[in-house]
Amino acid sequence: MTKKKRIPWNKGKTNVYSEETLKKNSDSHKVSYEKKFGKERALEIRTKISESMKQRKLLMKQKKFTKKQNKNKAQQQRPTDVNPSYSYRKGDASKNDRIKFKHWNDLLYAKEKGEKDTTYSSLWLYRKAKMIPPFTDSIGSSSPAEAKRNGVEYFSEFNPLISQNITNYWADKNNVILDPFGGRTRGIVSGLTHRKYFGFEISPIVYKAVIEVIESGKDKFDDGFKPIIYNDDSFNVDKYDLPETDCIFSCPPYWNLEQYESIPGQLSDIKDYNLFLERLKQIMEKCIIKLKENGFICLVVGDFRKDEKLISFETDTIKIMESIPEIILWDKIVLQNIDHGWASRKFGSIKHKRMVSKVTEYLLIFKKIQTKIKQDKWKVK
Repeated sequence: MTKKKRIPWNKGKTNVYSEETLKKNSDSHKVSYEKKFGKERALEIRTKISESMKQRKLLMKQKKFTKKQNKNKAQQQRPTDVNPSYSYRKGDASKNDRIKFKHWNDLLYAKEKGEKDTTYSSLWLYRKAKMIPPFTDSIGSSSPAEAKRNGVEYFSEFNPLISQNITNYWADKNNVILDPFGGRTRGIVSGLTHRKYFGFEISPIVYKAVIEVIESGKDKFDDGFKPIIYNDDSFNVDKYDLPETDCIFSCPPYWNLEQYESIPGQLSDIKDYNLFLERLKQIMEKCIIKLKENGFICLVVGDFRKDEKLISFETDTIKIMESIPEIILWDKIVLQNIDHGWASRKFGSIKHKRMVSKVTEYLLIFKKIQTKIKQDKWKVK
């Protein structure tokens, strides 16, 4: 059956909103009121009607504005914003302790309009987040362009949203987190979300700045949750009397892609990539000794180019970690680390080389299990 085309009710008629029509109607009503009520009473009635119409228009305008506001608010709001104990899983709430978490924390960062939360999947879309006072410093920059504008050397800044999602999902409240390549973001996020954080920062300059930031916001941390950071090489982790660790969470340096302060033990000073991987493995082995059985290791890594050669740091990290006894690859998540607008601008300068802009990193989740279980699991039959 063919649907009939709807014809506008005023098609072919005089424009009911034209000045001429309105004036004609107004004059007609004026004469009608004057005949019925007299001039003075008619003027009073018309004034009241006019005021009433104005109020109605204003009310309609306010209603429309409120509706738009509520719509925008609903788009930004997630179930965890309304109820922090909300769980994505149904069933017995007592079994969902690990996934009862709130994505947003106003102590850390501000919300961005229109962002989509995909942390339930193996692809986490980019969500902009910036540390807000008092948890800010002059070390990290969101991009090389921002560092250049500010006249400082560029050091990447770990996204606090990603940090919070990782700590909330792979570490429970009151758990101990060990970070062999500590920075400012992961320690602050861990402390504010009631995780006991122990980190190592080899650079004295960075360490000093990080401690200043933590001290400036120390009132925000509950008792026992202020991050503890050591100014030392994490290769010496075995010399520290640390509590048994529930989760190792870090972002190792991408070899010498970023040149950090040159001091003994600095991984970015190592010239040979294979020697760099070997040293990274040695550090992780020492950290894993501190890790509880069934504890998780969360490493954020990414591929990069060196002298135009693509280095698959993600693949190499999996290889060295799986070569460590009791460690298996448990999960892998793709992280979009920049927006597509920036990537498209970057593409313009590299497309003549037949390369594409890299917009992803990887969150690698490893798990510590018994050696016998690992051998049985991977035994070829």
